[in-house]
Amino acid sequence: MLAKRYFPESTGELFHDERTDKLGLLCDEGEVMLPVRAADLVPEKPIPGPVVPGETRYSQKSGEGVFCLSAGPLKPIDGTGYAAVAFRGVPFSIRSLAPATRYPSSWLASTWGCDWDRRAGRVYAAVPDLGVVQIAL
Repeated sequence: MLAKRYFPESTGELFHDERTDKLGLLCDEGEVMLPVRAADLVPEKPIPGPVVPGETRYSQKSGEGVFCLSAGPLKPIDGTGYAAVAFRGVPFSIRSLAPATRYPSSWLASTWGCDWDRRAGRVYAAVPDLGVVQIAL
């Protein structure tokens, strides 16, 4: 182990942006994203983010990614459910994929995993409680 730092929040998934040497730590409570300097693990001011990802996909080239987990009923984004969440790493921003305003079944979705076809701009989200795979743009 080269270094470690304890956080008061229950950290879960993260992404690393090499261009800015930042880690984005997501908390299990789905309240904030904690920006952290990767070089020395010094935290910065938390950024609101109602995301509780199960998996994270991130492209260093584009600075964009996908959080694979839906928590719409518990942590809606813009007042609605979703199948997955697209995000920009730095500056941090989120956008729901397959929002329930267009796809009402997304309120019931419990996505556990997904994969991202960057070239086609598609996210394939597995929704086991509904027995479906959704394609989200």
